[in-house]
Amino acid sequence: MGIPRFIFYGGSRDCVKYRGSEAILHGPAETGKTISLLWKLHLCALKYKNASLVIARKTQASIYSTVLMTYQQKVLLGEPEKWGITPYGGGKPEWFDYPNGARIWIAGLDKAGKVLSAEHDIVYVNQAEELTLEDWETITTRTTGRAGHMPYSQTIGDANPAYPTHWIYHRDSMRMFYSRHEENPVLFNQVTGAITEQGIKTISVLDALTGVRKQRLRYGQAAQAEGAIYDEWNEADHLVYESDAPTEYKRYIAALDWGYKNAGVLGVFGLTSDDDMYLVAQYYHTGKLDDWWLEKA
Repeated sequence: MGIPRFIFYGGSRDCVKYRGSEAILHGPAETGKTISLLWKLHLCALKYKNASLVIARKTQASIYSTVLMTYQQKVLLGEPEKWGITPYGGGKPEWFDYPNGARIWIAGLDKAGKVLSAEHDIVYVNQAEELTLEDWETITTRTTGRAGHMPYSQTIGDANPAYPTHWIYHRDSMRMFYSRHEENPVLFNQVTGAITEQGIKTISVLDALTGVRKQRLRYGQAAQAEGAIYDEWNEADHLVYESDAPTEYKRYIAALDWGYKNAGVLGVFGLTSDDDMYLVAQYYHTGKLDDWWLEKA
């Protein structure tokens, strides 16, 4: 079958053409970051015989309803067989085999197994802001060029804006490319520059966001949550998906910092057998009297 026409624009185009060892395509929501890098991976699989490529995310469970769905529906158009591509693993594929021997693996860093212990030509990380620096550096050791099926090897990723101290803004060995809403042909006509009907809908939704979410997802700014007190707060390290949290704790600890004008806080922490502590419940309020706090406690 003929290859459907897909045109890269702006930062996405520059990132796809880049052949350096590390790169991240960064910008606000809905700029086409993910689909652009999936198309890069797909085109490399079509071009390079026996290429070994990976679609990765922080957790395996988060892949199937997000980036993998985009790959199957927006790149393969729901018909891998028309490309001669064979998925393996049923409803939750583990890899996709191309007719020239190339393979695109699916991997979560929490269940990396044999995939991220092997050498690959390109590892693409969706939502790279979710990774720790240790996660990213571990992946770079898998793309040193030893796979040898392509003329270059890379660790690449897409990322929504994070907080200013996040490692993605401070890694000298990595090239950052910026993607803008105006470069997405679904949102803006690339000839006239006029906003499309879908663009009007999308931008209106993003304009309705507030606070740090609007700064990041609408305007693409690296922003810290309003009222953050501790510079050490790191979302990649300290914010855990509920599906990844422990299900059993050896005991619970409650702590209260009373406040009226300034917020009062009641937190319940679960302590694991390894003495790791997770915040499992919290009340955070201003203007509440003792009786209210006693009831919540």
